[in-house]
Amino acid sequence: MIQRAFILLFVILWSANLNAQFSHDARIEDDLGLHQVCDGQVIPVLKIRNVGTEIMSGCVVETWKNGVQVGSFDWQLAVPAAQGEVRQPSFPAVSDLAPGDVLQMRIISVNNVPDQDASGNFRDITLADDAPVAATHTVEVTLTSSAINIVDWVLRNAVGAVVAQDLALELGPGTDHVVWLELVPSTCYSVEVDAVDGGQFVGGSLLVRSGGNGVLAIGASDVASGVRKGFETGVVAHMAEGMGEDVRMRWNEDQGRLMIRPSGSMAGDVQVRDASGRVVFNTTARTGPAEVDIPLEMLTPGVYIATYTTGAGASSSLRFVKASR
Repeated sequence: MIQRAFILLFVILWSANLNAQFSHDARIEDDLGLHQVCDGQVIPVLKIRNVGTEIMSGCVVETWKNGVQVGSFDWQLAVPAAQGEVRQPSFPAVSDLAPGDVLQMRIISVNNVPDQDASGNFRDITLADDAPVAATHTVEVTLTSSAINIVDWVLRNAVGAVVAQDLALELGPGTDHVVWLELVPSTCYSVEVDAVDGGQFVGGSLLVRSGGNGVLAIGASDVASGVRKGFETGVVAHMAEGMGEDVRMRWNEDQGRLMIRPSGSMAGDVQVRDASGRVVFNTTARTGPAEVDIPLEMLTPGVYIATYTTGAGASSSLRFVKASR
């Protein structure tokens, strides 16, 4: 009888321990920062949930690099977090980094009380190669797929704020999804693609272009492994003339015409989009060594992006402004 009583007491205490709630406990649920060195630094961005019973108004988080502490940040929440609520803080930038370095973020305390449960207190961030630099700060994001895929894609700035996104976007053969973005010059951005409902993004890709040239690509293997890639924007909105290696383009404002000059004779598709990304003009043009002009007087005043693409792979993009007269 006494033995049974001890066993029952042990079970009760063990069960109570499993269901115990800590008063001061925070957990790192995700990181949203760029996993590459950009502009010489990395800014850690975390999603932190308060799982303690006390309202969280402050949280000390340490930054470690390759096993050595390089910083400690006393994060004071602008809006305190009740139990179960999530906040997304960005932390001081870390510099003097190289590909392969490992940053580790460590939660130390909540409201000046040592965190009471180590679960979720550590987050490792392994750095990939340095982020590429785009030629301009106007970029083209193109998603394409050879099979039916449903994906979320998101572009964030260096502190994790969403700049552009499409959620539950359905992709299929024969139709590209293209978005033109005018971003902030000399600024770091990250791009991520997630397959909805456990999909694999089979036959899919996301490509970021600047000035007609590729900046970064995200494929099926990147999506499967959760890769987040980034880039830094250039300092100009566009280059004065065409930005592909084989095609030059310019805007003749006086005549309201788009001027195209490829390096040799070739046929190409001309497409013009407005600031919202909507196609407002398209045609096929055969060009030779001499410059060819495409009349666009019918366009209303505004900002446009023109692209010229040939079957041989030559490509160029140009941002231009049609002024009011």
